[in-house]
Amino acid sequence: MWRQGDTNIDHQPTRESLASLGLDLRQSALRASLDLLWQEQRIDNVVRKFQLAPGLAAIPRVPDNSIAYPGYGWTDGHDGSALFKAGYDISDTLTAYAGLGQRKLNWGGAPSRAIPSS
Repeated sequence: MWRQGDTNIDHQPTRESLASLGLDLRQSALRASLDLLWQEQRIDNVVRKFQLAPGLAAIPRVPDNSIAYPGYGWTDGHDGSALFKAGYDISDTLTAYAGLGQRKLNWGGAPSRAIPSS
């Protein structure tokens, strides 16, 4: 899957991609499966929540609402997962199972410009 376009915030485009693969093996006594997943997302002009700095002495002015607050920042994410499962029939009444999985997430970004306090 791949898509891109604007979000519901003005001047905030996004790009996303997703791929997955599932493999299954079945033999007389052995069953195994492998599932792989990859996802990427890029958002420009990210919106961050407001946070007040410690020691704030006065309430800052309201930012210009003609740009997507705070504007100009971006975030980029890459997420990959893998899961392996296997089962083996030792006898007619006993089966051994095993599973192993891993996920790796890399998330980065660049902060937006600061809003002047004057």
